[in-house]
Order: sequence, then structure tokens, then C-alpha cells
Amino acid sequence: MGFVFAHDVQVSNTEGTFITAAEVKLNRTRLDAEAKRYHSGYFNSGFSLAYFHFSKPFLGYGIFGSYFIEPYFINNKKVTLGPVAKIGLSYNSNPYHELYNNQNFSYSSHINPYLSLGLSATLKMSKKYRLDAGVNFNHISNGALRHPNYGMNFPTASLGLEYDLNIYKTMDIIPSPEFKWRFDVISFGSYKSIALDKKHFYWVYGLALQANRKAGWYHSFNLGAEWVADLGKKKEFEISGRPDTDYNRFGVLAGHEFLFKKFNFSQQLGLFVYNRDPDLGLIYHRWGLNYKMNPHWMIGCNLSAHRITADFLDIRLVYLKYK
Repeated sequence: MGFVFAHDVQVSNTEGTFITAAEVKLNRTRLDAEAKRYHSGYFNSGFSLAYFHFSKPFLGYGIFGSYFIEPYFINNKKVTLGPVAKIGLSYNSNPYHELYNNQNFSYSSHINPYLSLGLSATLKMSKKYRLDAGVNFNHISNGALRHPNYGMNFPTASLGLEYDLNIYKTMDIIPSPEFKWRFDVISFGSYKSIALDKKHFYWVYGLALQANRKAGWYHSFNLGAEWVADLGKKKEFEISGRPDTDYNRFGVLAGHEFLFKKFNFSQQLGLFVYNRDPDLGLIYHRWGLNYKMNPHWMIGCNLSAHRITADFLDIRLVYLKYK
């Protein structure tokens, strides 16, 4: 159960919205020696499918699918406790419509990126059963593909039952390739709408360079720089009477990646060193999931946001060089 946090005056009509939900998770708990090298308390990961019902009809309902990872702070014979991070997509039933649903300023497309951070704990009741409890802060938005797009933020608390299938061989899991440094050359692009012109879409594209230092088997820390050309901002400047304002921007970023055999899950904090749009502020953040096609190429998607407002969701191609 949970509630919607009305984080902006534009979505003040969501205040008082209660949430009821149900979730099914498929967990893979890592207890092998390789997992211990990654995190001394071991970790859990897997997939989640959830149904969320929002009490105010204009918000509808949502079906959420995500991948999650949960490193343990406490892991003994009776109790586990640790943070949990989820990334995925949601299907939301009642997006904004000028005629039929003009109260919903939170989302305007059926499909939306989904992020969640929280804390999870389990209590062992028998050899096969555990009691599962958690608290999460959840966020959805469409990455500015359509407007309005103020997003939804909703904290939830959960209680569930966990059954041990005991069918997975943990030693079959292969860690990511060993390296000390990895250098990335990144190209990315997106297609977004703007609030001042809801009927058209505008390209966003950019390039980035990034250096990654591996720490342990499943972590890397990175530092990078990026250039973004936002044609949606160019149109905003023209409409608002500032046609000569530069729509290019440059930023530096630092962050962390969870490394697996085929997937990387990244979280970064950025700082603009050149930006002519005061509405974006100075600091932004990025969340990404990349798939490794081979040792030297990745494809993926990345959500860029400013404070609690999504800017754009991009598709990216990454070239990797190891040292």
C-alpha cells in the first residue's frame, strides 16, 4: 500500500491518492564465492511484476515490470536486510487527454520508464518460507516524449511471503570480464516533445566520453563528460522570444555501475559547465541500463532528469576499450 506524493503545484490534484498493489518477484540469491567478492554480505537480484491501483480515477492503474538488485547489509540464518534498486517500464491505463482526461498532468503516455529505491528485509520462518517486508520510493515519467509530463512519485510499504524454489545453481553465474580500466565512447539520441508545443517532436542527440575504474568484481566508478544538442530547447527559445539562445550544453558526470555478464546498471550525478537554460539548474542525474552485445559494444537506454523532472529518455550505442 502507499500514496502519491504531490511534488509540484501542477499535480496538486493527486494529493490524497491512496495506492493498493500486488507484486510477484522471481529472486536469485547469490551465495557463491564470486558473489562474496562482489559484496561481503552477498546479494539478491531478479525480476518483478506488479499491479498498482490508484484511488483517484483520473490516474487509473499501472502494471510495472522491472529488474532489481539488493545487496545485503545483514545476512544471517534468520534475517536479511539491504537496499533495493529497481529499473523497468510501466503500463499506465489513463494518460492525459485534452477531452477525456484533462486532470492527469502526471503522465501522458501509456508506457513510462520506472525507477524505485528502497529497503527490504526478510525473516526466515522455516526451511522453505520467509516473511518479506519493504519500503520503496517509486517514480514514473515518460522522459518528455509527451506532455504534460510532471511524473508520479509514490512511496509504498509492502508485506509478502517468499518461497524457496531451490532450483538455481549459483556457481553457473559468470561474473563480468576482469579489467582495471574501461574507456567508453558514447553516442545517443532521443525524440521528445515540449510543453509549449505538444503536437510536434524534436530530436535530442549527443556524444560522451567516460572512464571507468573497476572496484571488485561487480562495481565500477566513472568520470565523464558529455555534449547535448536539444532541438526541443531550441524551439522553446524561439517560442519564448529568445531565438539566439544556444541550445547546446556541456556537462561533467561522476557515478557508479553495477557490472554483470550481459547488463550494466548505472547511476550518475552531473554538473553543467555550459548551459544557457536557467530552468534546468546546475545539477542533473542519469539512470541507465546497457546490454553488452560483445566485449566492445553495448546498446542501452538512459533517463536524464533535473531535480524530480525527467528531461529525456535516450537510446545509446557505446564502444568499449579496456586496459
